[in-house]
Amino acid sequence: MDLRQLEFALAVAEEGGFTAAARRLHTVQSTVSSMVSALEKDLGVTLFERTTRQVGLTEAGEAFVPAARRALAASREVRAAARSTAPGMHGTITVGTMQGLWPGLRRALLVMSEEHPDVIVELHQAPAAVMQEEVRSGKIDLAVVALAPQQELGLAARLLWQEPMLLVTGQADPLAGADPVSLSAVGSRPFVDFPDGWAVRREVDRAFRAAKAARGRRFQVNDLLSAADLVEYNLAVTILPRSLAQRFPRLLVRPLADHVPSWRVVLVRRPGELSEPMRTFLNLLR
Repeated sequence: MDLRQLEFALAVAEEGGFTAAARRLHTVQSTVSSMVSALEKDLGVTLFERTTRQVGLTEAGEAFVPAARRALAASREVRAAARSTAPGMHGTITVGTMQGLWPGLRRALLVMSEEHPDVIVELHQAPAAVMQEEVRSGKIDLAVVALAPQQELGLAARLLWQEPMLLVTGQADPLAGADPVSLSAVGSRPFVDFPDGWAVRREVDRAFRAAKAARGRRFQVNDLLSAADLVEYNLAVTILPRSLAQRFPRLLVRPLADHVPSWRVVLVRRPGELSEPMRTFLNLLR
């Protein structure tokens, strides 16, 4: 049994299948299957129930996952402790982020790469709610995410940015304009939604509930580029933070008149003592 086998098996468990795990690990499915099979043979148990439609954890697999996470976290600590005696700053920081890098995070990454080249900063992308739990479990060190205040409980949190969200339209859309528009009017147009668990979706859902308004026919996508394409061609409208909408200069923005959703970007980490690389990186996130 080696650490890479643990990493591959955890990817299968967390992604729900061998194909998705292969995409995450940037390898082919056959490699993932062979690594997991070798691990199961070494352990003498079956970790996954394999069917034609899905992959699920066995009882042994359920017991394996938390222990494997602890083992990988311990291996990172061992590596960091061994490297800490070398001259200069060393270590690895795993950072969770949403789609689109917050400007402060971009600057921090640039400074770390230039001033502390022996510190490895790894990025991990997932919905905000997922990353919140990954910080709690120790899978990642910190996350720059959009969370509601109640989601921060038990974590060390620092507000980095807050802004109102806006209606985003194509240039020829019937709702294109400059004056504030009501959410009930927004409901007259097809709407681009994001999956449950996304911070944008959570805030948009809350706003429409508060306004007692309904969205129109929905397109659900899981990336900003697809959303921007639908809006640009006047097939639908959406609601985004201004900072994300500004990445697409061909789109128009319009303020909302009522129940305006708010976009809060926060830095979250587990409470406790920080390593020198972590302290340095956090001080750069302003």
